Amino acid sequence: MQGQDDAVRLRAYQIWESDGRPEGRDGDHRRQAEEQLGINSSSFPAPAVLSSSDAVQGL
Repeated sequence: MQGQDDAVRLRAYQIWESDGRPEGRDGDHRRQAEEQLGINSSSFPAPAVLSSSDAVQGL
């Protein structure tokens, strides 16, 4: 899995450079790299999202 992640990172970097190094498009470049490499992004864990009911009360 590490080799796959490294390949995605490298390809995303190449895409970023070819797009003129724009800021704030890292997610787009990663998805594009995964698509080009034939990697399903669902193989990477999704980030945790807390709901409002998970918030700590009284802080």
